[in-house]
Amino acid sequence: MRAAGIMGQFRTAARTLAGLDMSPAQVLHQLDELGASLSENHLATCIYAVYDPATGKLAVSRAGHPPPLLLRPDGTVRGLDVPPSPPLGVGGGAYRSWVFETKEFDVPDGSRLAFYTDGMVEDKGRDIDEGIGVMAALLANCPPDSLEECCDAVTDVLGITGDTSDDATLLLAQVQAIPADRKAYWQLDAHPSAVADARRKVREKLVEWRMADLSDTAELLVSELVTNAQRYGRSPVSLDLMKTDRLLVEVGDALDVVPQVRRAQETDEGGRGLQLVNQLATRWGTRTAGEGKIVWFELI
Repeated sequence: MRAAGIMGQFRTAARTLAGLDMSPAQVLHQLDELGASLSENHLATCIYAVYDPATGKLAVSRAGHPPPLLLRPDGTVRGLDVPPSPPLGVGGGAYRSWVFETKEFDVPDGSRLAFYTDGMVEDKGRDIDEGIGVMAALLANCPPDSLEECCDAVTDVLGITGDTSDDATLLLAQVQAIPADRKAYWQLDAHPSAVADARRKVREKLVEWRMADLSDTAELLVSELVTNAQRYGRSPVSLDLMKTDRLLVEVGDALDVVPQVRRAQETDEGGRGLQLVNQLATRWGTRTAGEGKIVWFELI
């Protein structure tokens, strides 16, 4: 029961951290700190990955967990060489100075990713490297149309049942990139006219995408964020639009100071931009990007 309670706290913390747009390595560092504070006798392995459908890049970090496998659309399978780290909660000793690493990979559109526990690939009859090779061969011959059927086929061949003594879990995910005609990018001039230019670009693109009903709100929020980026950020300022089942807008600049929502006073001439975003956007957030930052919002 104690172990189940600790795992529940890890899951809750991971879900919370996932909403903060941290890098995978930052998330694992925070989870490691949590684990070290909870108990010295309970460790957890974890792999944390973030896929960006706009760029087709996958960012991964792992703690005591086997590396993921990538199944490309052409049927070839490769292991992703993610730097290893000790399990969460080790803390202290020789691992106190350990730094989790995030590694990025280009992932072809339509690829499948396999995440699994060591119980899937290691048993008394084979070591973990041999088991990963067996897993890769099975994935290469999986049914192409169903992730569920692929999971069933792999677990059946490996003899994984509910009676398996070691923890055995397999998770498959298929990535889907945003097509080129459903995303747009502009680098804006460092000039006051850039705000009006950004509004015009948003309006024209949303008409093209048949999302004109979102245009008024999107234009208002973009003008606020571009103004903030010019006033408080650093050039260059960028604007990204992406169309999925919703509209995603990103405004970036080269200063890595993340803005905070604050209550503007009646006498303040500014300070209401993020309040508007917070009130009108379906979701919004911020994240660091290289030496700069991105403020994003979604509209449905």
